[in-house]
Amino acid sequence: MNTDSITPLYLNWGFWSFLVALVALIISLFPHIRIWLKGNKLDLEIHNKITLHHWVGFPSINIYLGVTNKGRARVKIKSMNVKIVKDGRDIENLSCNGYFESTTSQSANLFFPFELSSDESWDHVCWFAINLDRNKEQKARSAFTAVDMNISEKIRVNGANNQLVEANSELVDTLKEIHSQNFIWDSGEYYLELRFETIPSIILEKRVRFTLFESDVKELNDYFNDYKFGSAYNHQKNKGVNILISEASN
Repeated sequence: MNTDSITPLYLNWGFWSFLVALVALIISLFPHIRIWLKGNKLDLEIHNKITLHHWVGFPSINIYLGVTNKGRARVKIKSMNVKIVKDGRDIENLSCNGYFESTTSQSANLFFPFELSSDESWDHVCWFAINLDRNKEQKARSAFTAVDMNISEKIRVNGANNQLVEANSELVDTLKEIHSQNFIWDSGEYYLELRFETIPSIILEKRVRFTLFESDVKELNDYFNDYKFGSAYNHQKNKGVNILISEASN
């Protein structure tokens, strides 16, 4: 009685050809599969120092941020925001209005929404400031303009003589009043709560803390002593206060 011979699977070259082709296909598709399995995720890194500043009392903060898209799809960063918290109270909300191209840049670029591809990073010193009410901003700018024009007129009439020229006290007092109304800093422990708005919506939040000492507050508050010399001198001299931060639990 004849029986058909059966070739063992491990001796079947057709099977091994199919298996090799399947493995090659999986390897070729692995990068795409890996990206698909990632989901949507952003990674945020913050430098351990920030710079506190203010313009006639209105607070601003420079923070070095690094954002990396760890997910599978492109992500659009619409906005970056910081909430300042002290003693459990919300003190102020700031938005990223600009960023510095490098750590040595002297002027900031305006912030616009941007996109990150998978594994792409964006890291810059970001300038967070209040979105000022137009009337408040105009009042402050007009006060500084009046001081600058007064100084320019004194220089035109009397000459500079390589000395600092002071504006009339009544003009300077207007700036000091604006400063006092808007200066928020006091000694103590603060928290910064960073939050990003993205498309698609991804939860990206981080909380850090820092301590302001009386000497830090005095250095910031003493800006008003230089208002009498005009906006250019004040901008050149007062570069802000560098503060150490640490990550805080949410």
